[in-house]
Amino acid sequence: MSIHHPDHQLYKHFTKPLRVDRAVHTLTGLLNGISIDDQLNAAEVAEVLNWCNEYRELVTSPPFTELIPKMDKVLADGVIDSEELEDLLWLCKNLSAEGEFFNEITHQIQILQGILHGVMADGDVSLKEAEGLQNWLDDHGHLKGSYPYDELESLLMSALADGEIDDNEQAELSRFFEDF
Repeated sequence: MSIHHPDHQLYKHFTKPLRVDRAVHTLTGLLNGISIDDQLNAAEVAEVLNWCNEYRELVTSPPFTELIPKMDKVLADGVIDSEELEDLLWLCKNLSAEGEFFNEITHQIQILQGILHGVMADGDVSLKEAEGLQNWLDDHGHLKGSYPYDELESLLMSALADGEIDDNEQAELSRFFEDF
C-alpha cells in the first residue's frame, strides 16, 4: 500500500533526493529492526519486500541503481540470511548521503523509525526485541531530548522493569511504535 497521494505525483521529482536519502535511512533501520532479535520470519522478510516495492520507482536513481537489484537478488529465495543482512547493512551505510539533506539527529530518528517498523513487522514486540531496542537507545544517548527518544526510553524502561513483556505492555509498545 502506497502512502503517496496521486496529487503529489506532479511534485515528486522536486523531492527525489530527500526521498532517496530518507529511504536509505529507513531501510537501514528496518533491517536492524527485523534482525534485532536474531530471528527473521516470513512477515519480516515480507516487510522488506514491501519497502522494495514502495521505492522501486527510484530504481533508475543512484543509489537505488545498486540497492534495488541487490535487494531483489537477496529476496529471490524469500529468506534473508545473516550474511545477506550484513551485506545489505554495509551497502546502506555506504550509500547514505550523510549530512547532505538532513542533520545527524534526523538521520538517526529516521533509522529509529525504520527499527520500530521492523520490530512491528511481525505484529509482536518480544522481550529480546525490547531489550535490543533499549540497547540501541543506550548507544544513541545523544538523541535524548529528541522525539520520540525520551518517550520510547520511558516506555521500554517500564516494560522491561520486571524482565518480561505482558499483554498490556505489548499493547502499549505496539500502539506507540505504530503511531510513530
